[in-house]
Amino acid sequence: MKKLATFLIIVIALLTLLFCINASDQSTSESKIIRVEIENCKTSVDLKLSDLVDSCWLIPLDTTKESMLGAYIHYVYISDTYIIIVDLNGIYKFSENGDFIKKM
Repeated sequence: MKKLATFLIIVIALLTLLFCINASDQSTSESKIIRVEIENCKTSVDLKLSDLVDSCWLIPLDTTKESMLGAYIHYVYISDTYIIIVDLNGIYKFSENGDFIKKM
């Protein structure tokens, strides 16, 4: 249940960024400064997850004492072979099927 809640938080954060981003007027073609005004976002859009992605998998992560994530996840990287998650307590490495490998 905690993993599903984490996934939903990530999806909500991505949707918020999609609809509340204002690019700075001083941006160049090479780099942009992005300002997110969550407090002032008045846009409401009904979306289905299928409108954003072709497929979605739920990968249950190991829940051993060493692999328990904190409440504030800063970064999630998913590749074909690894899942890397960064939170306040460290960097966690999982296999592609959710097996805990190590914490750094």
